[in-house]
Amino acid sequence: GTLDHSRLTRNLLMALCRRLDGTPCEAFSSDVMLRVEAADAYFYPDVIVTCSEADRRAERVISEPRVVAEVLSPSTAAHDWGAKFEACSHLPGLAEYVLVEAERIAVHVLRPNAAQRWERWHCGAGDSLELTSLGLDIPLAELYAGTASAGG
Repeated sequence: GTLDHSRLTRNLLMALCRRLDGTPCEAFSSDVMLRVEAADAYFYPDVIVTCSEADRRAERVISEPRVVAEVLSPSTAAHDWGAKFEACSHLPGLAEYVLVEAERIAVHVLRPNAAQRWERWHCGAGDSLELTSLGLDIPLAELYAGTASAGG
């Protein structure tokens, strides 16, 4: 990954950790494995948030995430948008699948609607990333701080 990929991952993780402090939810980095039972698959998302008691007791693997986030790179974007999203979309408690573009200020959030069909939301420069399942807003200026997309 690039330095900006790492900066975006770090900025998102730090923003989530600060905002989730004192709640039953926790954010983890790509060191934590995600198990998608329905797809018989394992992934290492860039950032994952769980509010599950079972996940808090787990030692290595998260299986009930509320939010999965990926920072897109040219080599992983197709997989993150395609096969990985398809697998993660079968997680019963997943409320938001977040894709952060590294080469420009743009974030895409996929959420299931009432009919359990996934809808896509987009935010760009000047906007905030709204994570409705967590009741959080993260300004994209905070997320992209220090990256080339933000001008430094």
